Amino acid sequence: MFSRNPASGDIVDAYEILRNSEGLRTAGLDLQLEWRFDLGPGELGFNWLVSYVDSFERLEAPGAPATELAGTAGSDFIGTSLPEWKWSFSLSYGWQALTLDGRWRYIDGMKDADTTIQPGFRIPHFDYFDLSAAYDFEEGALAGLQVRVGIENATDEDPPIFPSYSQANTDPSQYDVLGRRYYLSLRYSF
Repeated sequence: MFSRNPASGDIVDAYEILRNSEGLRTAGLDLQLEWRFDLGPGELGFNWLVSYVDSFERLEAPGAPATELAGTAGSDFIGTSLPEWKWSFSLSYGWQALTLDGRWRYIDGMKDADTTIQPGFRIPHFDYFDLSAAYDFEEGALAGLQVRVGIENATDEDPPIFPSYSQANTDPSQYDVLGRRYYLSLRYSF
């Protein structure tokens, strides 16, 4: 797509390609199930968000073979970890003004996409657990106030470290890099 000047070695007659020669081809499934029902004096609810990536092909150029990235981590930049399975399962119980919540976040195991550094390197699956409680004041001087407390990453899981170079050898868009943390939230509606 270019020529060189034989005397100087400079590039001359460069042609611009006015087309996108890269692309993606994907296949998978996203599903959400949600249900609530009365149980004892309160209401039990669950919510399950699940994602399955069957294929995630990067098309480099016309005629070149596609690169399969499903089930890999660290292929290029931050956010390129593509576990085959990933889900968030939440369970809640509400009784009068009190609501208790528990959430399980699951990330399937993956292999490192950069096979030149350490071929066959596997990242194990990860489980994160979050807990929270909320109380809604419905009467009196505090009516309209909601107090919520919680703990994220309750088991204090560290993110995996893998050989590829992306973002300090982990993927903060996929894994929890902050560790266990607590929060308190106040919300007032009027």
